[in-house]
Amino acid sequence: MLEDERQFPSEEQILGIYSQIEETATGVINSGNAIGNPLLAEGTPKDRRYAISVDSYVDPKSQIGTYLAAVTNEIAVADEGFTPNHPAELHMTFSEIAHSDTARTEVVRSGADIAQYYKALVENFPSLDNLRCRFVKIMPTPDAAPDPEHPERRPISIVAAFLPDDEELFRLRSYFSESLRSAGLPAGDFGIPRVFFITLGRFKENPKENGQPFLEAIARANENQGEDLTFEMQDMEVISTAARYVFSSGHLYLSPPIPFDKDKRTTGNPKFVRPIVRRNSIA
Repeated sequence: MLEDERQFPSEEQILGIYSQIEETATGVINSGNAIGNPLLAEGTPKDRRYAISVDSYVDPKSQIGTYLAAVTNEIAVADEGFTPNHPAELHMTFSEIAHSDTARTEVVRSGADIAQYYKALVENFPSLDNLRCRFVKIMPTPDAAPDPEHPERRPISIVAAFLPDDEELFRLRSYFSESLRSAGLPAGDFGIPRVFFITLGRFKENPKENGQPFLEAIARANENQGEDLTFEMQDMEVISTAARYVFSSGHLYLSPPIPFDKDKRTTGNPKFVRPIVRRNSIA
């Protein structure tokens, strides 16, 4: 059963959440407690937790794709410690539909097992029209503190924040649950989304000058965004990874993407595509 629609957050509530997140991140930065993400450091062992996620990717040639790529580059120029995501990998994550929090050394699921999740969505996910989000702003967000003895020291990510134009975006996680359960696959209660972010990148090193150069770059981008920008989603992609981070090696795209329009979907076994192959095919 779908969540009671009265639980869906309003635009005002979502914007309030964004303001709280940005205020927290800015406080970390201004206090000099912003640090590089330890998972990006050279020689750091990768997080081996397993996950399958469902995302929608930005067309790099679209208006929003061009804008986000330009902003990402400007932030990277302002602070060389910033590690940008590749323009062909900018995406909005809808949900992790399977993951392991503790099994860091277990062998990841087989390709046939992963394909069952993909097939369940192809066959059972309801047919939808294209979904749209309206761009709000570029903003910093605080990541979890890696050292419990110093909770004030936190890595920072840069995201593009959006507001949903379609209530179906609030229902997607319920559709995932129903689709997986119909196929006999385990599915939890994925909850209702409260934020709609596309991560532009993270900091490999501590931001220089207490973050002022990249904060100024963000301010310029938000002042000069021009006409209204939207992210229109036509399909979703299933991602298999041995870690929960897009900057980790080892993740695979299941191809082709799954159109929201059920009449456009193809059946059969998906192909597993590595990031570099996918980048070269669409960038």
